[in-house]
Amino acid sequence: MNRADWLALVQCAQWETLDDRWLEAIEGPQPDRESLLAVLDALVRAGQGERAAALGWMWLASLKDRAGAAEALGLAKDLVFQGVGGDQLRAEIAALYREVFGGRPGIERLIAASGLMGDKSLRRAVRTIEVGVQLTPGSCLVSRGDDTPAEVIEVDLEAGRFALRTPNGRLDLDPDQLAAGYDPVPRDDFRVLTGLDAEGFGRRLRDDPVPVVIGLLRSRGGRMDADDLRYTLTPKYLAADEWSGWWSKVRAAARRHGNLRIEGRNPPVLIYDEAGRSIEDEARARWNQARTAEERLAAVETYLREAAARKTPVQGQMLREWAAGMAQRIEDHKEHPVEALRAAVVLDRLRRTGEVAMDGPSPIESILAGASDPTGILRDFLDSEWMGLLLDQTRSALPGSWPRVFLDLLPSAPPDLADEMVDRLLEAGRREDVQAIIRQAPGQPLENLRLLTWLWRGPKRADAFELPPRIEILGRMLGLLAELARKEATPSAQLKAVRATVRTALTARRHAAFREAVAGIDPALAETIHRQIARSPGLSSALVHDLTQIIRQEHPTVFARARLEAWEEPNVIYTTERGRRKAEEELNFLVNVKMPENAKAIGAAASHGDLSENSEYKFALEERDLLRARVARLQSELAMARLIEPHIVPRDRVGVGSRVRVRSLDGQVEREMVFLGPWDADIDAHVYNYQAPLSRRMMGLRTGHTIELDLDGVRREYRIESIESAVG
Repeated sequence: MNRADWLALVQCAQWETLDDRWLEAIEGPQPDRESLLAVLDALVRAGQGERAAALGWMWLASLKDRAGAAEALGLAKDLVFQGVGGDQLRAEIAALYREVFGGRPGIERLIAASGLMGDKSLRRAVRTIEVGVQLTPGSCLVSRGDDTPAEVIEVDLEAGRFALRTPNGRLDLDPDQLAAGYDPVPRDDFRVLTGLDAEGFGRRLRDDPVPVVIGLLRSRGGRMDADDLRYTLTPKYLAADEWSGWWSKVRAAARRHGNLRIEGRNPPVLIYDEAGRSIEDEARARWNQARTAEERLAAVETYLREAAARKTPVQGQMLREWAAGMAQRIEDHKEHPVEALRAAVVLDRLRRTGEVAMDGPSPIESILAGASDPTGILRDFLDSEWMGLLLDQTRSALPGSWPRVFLDLLPSAPPDLADEMVDRLLEAGRREDVQAIIRQAPGQPLENLRLLTWLWRGPKRADAFELPPRIEILGRMLGLLAELARKEATPSAQLKAVRATVRTALTARRHAAFREAVAGIDPALAETIHRQIARSPGLSSALVHDLTQIIRQEHPTVFARARLEAWEEPNVIYTTERGRRKAEEELNFLVNVKMPENAKAIGAAASHGDLSENSEYKFALEERDLLRARVARLQSELAMARLIEPHIVPRDRVGVGSRVRVRSLDGQVEREMVFLGPWDADIDAHVYNYQAPLSRRMMGLRTGHTIELDLDGVRREYRIESIESAVG
């Protein structure tokens, strides 16, 4: 069975068949290790962790009987990093380490220090043992946090201690600290050479650059472009005027080296492949590991690009095998036209190489022509880079009805695609139909948000249509943000998507459309827009600041007439001392705990090999980006933090720092509400973030005012009975 067949069994929950096929596979002469690991990964992701553990255990037991402890230990480590767990696996891994490394002094101490038989993460425990057993005096490492190099100068496993020489002096660590903080690397690693042998590094760089370059590439995941390489080496290690001659020397050496190659141009990319595989080997590996049509197409494009760069002919037989697989996939997904169309796009690309026969119509056209709902199928591809190809294929497949399909898709199309579709519709004489869609868009902002962002940016063929004023579109987008925030039933995913779309529109081309929109309006309207922006949920403080500055530049009198209330200040976050400490503690936790943990995860994932096909590595990098974004946001917000002082709390109206007592008009409910900063909010204690939509509606109201609120799942009219300061 190939990987696709295995994953289909998981997707369709055909557990009995899966169990039977699994038993046949692991008892066969040469089990497809990568495919079987992919099955376990799919089971874990599908919430079938216990089943994955059972199948993994069967495989491990079978391999141990046939190949011995060393082979079984290798598989056990793969199972761990595939997400398979369980106490049974922990015990077996401990037994395998004892059997394989039984003669190593201190192995029992190392197993105990790892927490393998305790409650430590199984991955972390295995990593601790793996790092510990491979280190001897003279081994080199780099810090997982900041790439600082170190050399092992003493190993005492019985005492559970490793002594390291670092640029900052001696460091003594236990096995768990060592594995958590350092990655083993070869002695020729760039970071080791420059950190522990800086004097000899420059000489080696000039005299024999290839080993140095290989060490540098290893530290960068095997790939590095010439610009990055130059920035890294000059002028610290190589004078700027030496670069050209040195780079020519490296290029010549790379052409003769079996594991080095240079691809592309402007800038060229230097690649190191430890195994020295052919591009066909690499292409097959990418294809076999691909799980989606997008990944398969990327495998095809990468192979064709690398073959062209090396000026070698493509292997037609391999492309034809891939094409046959895609044709079969189309046949298997007749009842699922979206999946069939994805496979058809890949097959179409393979046919366009000239190595695959082009008998009959395009597979894409065949699927679209036979579809009962081509619009529904294509809607799934609106955000795909394939859509440009699909537009032309749709016109060929549906010669009489494609304009209607394009018109139906237009309100949901991203701006660049909308321009392409409108170009074709104008060629077909459908201007009035497009105009009708444009005319109704402002009245239904949620359903037509993408169309509004297209109009906001400015259509490529703006001269062909009567467009709504930009200021009207701006008002609709800001109004939509406020409306969705008021509706408690708004799905969080929808709210997040709308906010992201509006933010992207407002920031495009350095706020050019916003500047044009506010430049021609009167000051009164400018003041209204300013207040909408200041109160608009979903806009970052940085964006509010930028937009406010534009209004200030275009309409300075707006800011000369009125001073903003505390809750309206876009560049200030009011908070209590306790709230600020809470935010600072979160920032410290992210910087000192989560980010180092993520750095370790990146290192662990990178140790598995090919980073371009390593899902754990990609996930760890995505988590790193999210952590960096959260840290940057907290740092920015803390920079804007201002304590809520008693003198800024108004006594005659609701404001930041107010304690407000409200009573329902029917007399049944009385509630005390406190309005503090975002880090102070505690809904259960009736402490509200003054920036929240509900709080914004309360700001400025006075004693005796009535307001409709939903405080306990029931919407009621409330009267403000009293207002006092909540800070003393």
